Amino acid sequence: MNIIDGKSYEKAIEYINSLSQFVAGTGCERAEKLLERLGNPQDKLKVIHVAGSNGKGSVCAYLAGILQENGYKTGLFTSPHLIDERERIRINGMMITKEEFAEAYARVKAVEDELGKGSLAYFDYFLGIAFIVFLKQNVDICVIETGLGGRLDATNAVKNPVLDIIATISLEHTAILGNTIEKIAEEKSGIIKNNVPVVFIKDKKSVTDIIEKNAEENNCEVYGVTQKDFQIIKNYGYCIDFSLNSMYYKNDCFRLSTNALYQMENASIALTVCANLCDRGMIKLDNKAVSMAMYDTHWAGRMELLRDNLYVDGAHNPQGIQSFVDSVNS
Repeated sequence: MNIIDGKSYEKAIEYINSLSQFVAGTGCERAEKLLERLGNPQDKLKVIHVAGSNGKGSVCAYLAGILQENGYKTGLFTSPHLIDERERIRINGMMITKEEFAEAYARVKAVEDELGKGSLAYFDYFLGIAFIVFLKQNVDICVIETGLGGRLDATNAVKNPVLDIIATISLEHTAILGNTIEKIAEEKSGIIKNNVPVVFIKDKKSVTDIIEKNAEENNCEVYGVTQKDFQIIKNYGYCIDFSLNSMYYKNDCFRLSTNALYQMENASIALTVCANLCDRGMIKLDNKAVSMAMYDTHWAGRMELLRDNLYVDGAHNPQGIQSFVDSVNS
């Protein structure tokens, strides 16, 4: 591909959109082959790996916001996109350029040609492109969201993350992940790696038991965020003040520029993760910058106000829908 051609990006998107979401093998197996042929860029980066049923995108947004506000060049990989495919791959909140996308796409396409047509799926392309660009741009840290599940997900080709996160788990994609919350929890906790700290939502006992068991088997320190850790101070209708009281925070107060009650939980996960990284000497945090990031972070499609009394929310399962309804009622 001639990456100087102004139509290279459009051609890349056209080809990726022609691909299936599911092809032979697991996402993890395909991504391992792809990334190996790309020189394993993920091994040269600091990666935070995020799984979960509800809230993982918001957790990623708050986490990236804190890191950026504290001066760290942050790569963010999420899905799905709403309007532009490049929403999936951002650096310091900005989508990568069309030129960067096209250039990285050409490298991934060359690998697919080598492996054989149909050897890579839609999601695999985005993951490969993300790691190529993140490495080239020399980001300080990457926040990577799983696509579907965890254990077999393409993102699980990352073998040495600096921290694993498991957000709220509920019934979703039952035909693929299992028809019980326990089976889904097993799949999600498949991202847990040996000696890598785990931050998770400590809610349902059966789910907590599975996550803590997997963490123990992998010699991981585990940090559970519970509903008791955070408490609403005031809901103004357009923003929320809440306090966080845990092993890292002592009734510290934060303001979120949303009236979505469930974002207190997601923000608390992100705050706990950053405090853990700070405690381990991996980053340094400024309290004012952290508070500013909490307020400035917006995640499109999550209780998003379009105009007076009109909100949109991407809830995709019963628990997510109930959380949205609770926020509307508040």
